[in-house]
Amino acid sequence: MRCVLLTEGTIFIYLGMDALDPNKWESAHVGEALSLCGVLLLLLLLSRAASVIPIITLYNWTAQTKISTTDIFVIWWSGLMRGAVSVALAYSYFDVQITGEASVS
Repeated sequence: MRCVLLTEGTIFIYLGMDALDPNKWESAHVGEALSLCGVLLLLLLLSRAASVIPIITLYNWTAQTKISTTDIFVIWWSGLMRGAVSVALAYSYFDVQITGEASVS
C-alpha cells in the first residue's frame, strides 16, 4: 500500500513540476492560469464526489453492512489518486518530446 502511495505521489509531483515549465506558460496571464487551475480542481473534487456518494448511499440503503463516512472519504480520495496514473500515461503518449514525433500514430 505504501509503495502505491509513493508511486502515485511521484507521478503527481512529476506532472506538477511539468505544469510549471516556463515554456508552456509564456503567453498565459497569471490570474487566468490560477483561476483556471482553481476551477478545474473544484470541478474535479465535485465530480468525484458526485459519482461516489450516490452509489455508496444506494449501497447503504440496500446492504446489511453499512459503509461509514470515513470509508466514503477514503473511497473518494483513493479514486482521485488513481487518476494520476491515467494522466501520466496519457501525457507520455501524446508528448512530442517523449515520443520524438510530431503526431501520435
